[in-house]
Amino acid sequence: MKRILCFCLLSIASTIFARDLGSLGHTFPVQERSLLELIYERIHQYQAGVEPHLFEQSIQKRVAADIVRPEPLGLLTAEKTHH
Repeated sequence: MKRILCFCLLSIASTIFARDLGSLGHTFPVQERSLLELIYERIHQYQAGVEPHLFEQSIQKRVAADIVRPEPLGLLTAEKTHH
């Protein structure tokens, strides 16, 4: 019960003193395109040249191949040292 009361008091106290402090310096608009828009665009470009069921089959094959043999991360490998 004490935990709930403390939590409620702390959550109320943090919102009471919240205020907009503005921004320091210049702000600039975001220049990058949305990642979702890029994904949708590439899917539509790929689907334009291929029938939908072939497109789905190619994705399923690629995902299955990546699951069986994922790409290496390119990390350093352990070396054996003999003393």
